[in-house]
Amino acid sequence: MTMKSINTALTVLYSLGAAYFLYLAAMGIFVYFANRSMGHTESFLVPGQHLVAGLFLGGFAYLGWRWLQNPGSMGIWGYSLYLPVGAMLLFVLWFVVLHLSSGGRWH
Repeated sequence: MTMKSINTALTVLYSLGAAYFLYLAAMGIFVYFANRSMGHTESFLVPGQHLVAGLFLGGFAYLGWRWLQNPGSMGIWGYSLYLPVGAMLLFVLWFVVLHLSSGGRWH
């Protein structure tokens, strides 16, 4: 695997994730305002979280697209494409260490 194919795969995954979270945000915001007009109170927290996650992943998808267009111009910003994957891997590693150090007990 070359670096370009890895970056292409990450860009596609970030784009799909951004589209999914932005879709959830749009549906949640629609339901929020529809319920609000009928007098029901509902929290904006979940649609807001989906919106932030969609914009976050959309930003990284844009960085990946820019890197694919002109790899030489990105400089150090080209490595920021790996931040979400690195954070996810660190979280999984933390979970494994926590689970193994507790002897498999949850409490």
